[in-house]
Amino acid sequence: MDKDTRNRYSNGASSTFFSSQNSSMTTKKLVIKNLKTSALTLPPDYFDKIWPLLKQALEAILNGKNSPTNEEQLYRHIDHLCTTTTTNETNTSSPSLLYENLKIVLDDHIQTLRPPLLSDVNDSCDYLRLLNSIWNDHIVRSILIRQLFIVLDRTYVLHAAIPSIWELNQDLFRCYVMQNSTISNRCISGLLKLIEQERRGETIDRSLMKSLIRMLIDLHVSFIKQIVTHLEMKRNNNLYKKDFEPSFLQSTEELYHNEGRQLIQTLELSQYLSHVERRLNEEQLRVKTYIDQSTKVQLIHIVENNLITNHIKQMLSKNFDALIDDNRFTSVALMYDLFLRIGPNGIQDLREAFGNYIKVHGRALVIDVDKDDKMVDELLEFKEKLDCFLHECFHNNEKFSNTLKDSFEYFINQRVNKPAELIAKAVDARLRTGNKEATEEELEKILDKLLILFRFIHGKDVFEAFYKKDLAKRLLVGKSASVDAEKSMLLKLKQECGNVFTSKLEGMFKDMELSKDIMTAFEQVREVLNYPT
Repeated sequence: MDKDTRNRYSNGASSTFFSSQNSSMTTKKLVIKNLKTSALTLPPDYFDKIWPLLKQALEAILNGKNSPTNEEQLYRHIDHLCTTTTTNETNTSSPSLLYENLKIVLDDHIQTLRPPLLSDVNDSCDYLRLLNSIWNDHIVRSILIRQLFIVLDRTYVLHAAIPSIWELNQDLFRCYVMQNSTISNRCISGLLKLIEQERRGETIDRSLMKSLIRMLIDLHVSFIKQIVTHLEMKRNNNLYKKDFEPSFLQSTEELYHNEGRQLIQTLELSQYLSHVERRLNEEQLRVKTYIDQSTKVQLIHIVENNLITNHIKQMLSKNFDALIDDNRFTSVALMYDLFLRIGPNGIQDLREAFGNYIKVHGRALVIDVDKDDKMVDELLEFKEKLDCFLHECFHNNEKFSNTLKDSFEYFINQRVNKPAELIAKAVDARLRTGNKEATEEELEKILDKLLILFRFIHGKDVFEAFYKKDLAKRLLVGKSASVDAEKSMLLKLKQECGNVFTSKLEGMFKDMELSKDIMTAFEQVREVLNYPT
């Protein structure tokens, strides 16, 4: 287990059992000395005399009791054993003896943690609470033991390339407790049951979930470190990755597979989209709360695959057109965002559905002869609506923009010539009465919108013919509402189609101006010569 993990657990164990053993004892701050080997030599029987005291203190920690021996005295003995030369009959070093004897005591104690977890505890949540309590007690005691034997950790253990005292404790807990099939199975099934309850909307103890899943992960981290150091160990002991994660992902797959198949049939499209969004948010929160980050990618993929990918065709065929008809911008935007999650295929299908909607509904606007008088206004409204969807739902996606243009151009030319004629008539109507019904700024905006429709039509020569005829009438009978507006529209057409398209129209303006100049000159001559009117 890494330093951050130990620090997280040690917050609950900052007060050691030594500080409360005697109310008259003054707690002193331990100072770790220079850990160099002392030149002094201890007697051969020093370990045999001191070990009973250390074992007694160790067992007191493990049983949650007070040590009869002063903390400083214990620490001094451990320091002597680890930093002072000691000889004995077997030539075994004192640090090695200390580590091996410590391991025996820990081994014996941790085996006693298993029986309560093999007893009959019917309620799965109660069982998880029992396991969590035993685990947390184990962690607190592991911290205290490590604190007491820290000199051993920083001398002999460090150089012998063996598991640290902390890692030893975790490894023993994993071997004797969590590798027991009954305990691990009940733990995993209990956790999955809680997750299932939460997914049904029930309230669960998330702190309990987080603690136990963290336990599985921490035991795995400790184990991986052991693998690096001791390659002979097998990898099949990975508690989180081997036991919990596969079962969790399998239950998730089953849940969302069945849920997707059922709800796509029973819910309205907007309701289904909201449900998918909620499920994704729930799983994201689950990862933030107690599921390990390493599981996130697989978990979210399962949700996306079963609730989105597998039902794209059904979603698009189930009232997608109605969402646009009813201006359900929020739902369409959500659909776009959800489809975007699963890659280009989903977006491609959505784009095709959008294009088909434009073609079908747009064609209905241009082929209905009985509605010719409303065609242009309805086309303007339709285009404005589609632009809103493009901006608000599809974030001005270039491919969606091209789909809109291509589809609009397709349907508006399904009826040859008539749209071009009616657009020219609409321009004529605005230029005849424009400034009387709208300001110059408003008139410019209307003309710009009509010009957009003009871009889509193939029969621009038809538009030119009607526009030229209507322009001549406006100029000859003086019905044009604004010469500036006329020139502005002519400039727009010139920029759109070039000089060739507008040369004849510009010639009409020049002819009218020439005629006006001639008439003005004639009037001036008539007045000079005093011709009667």
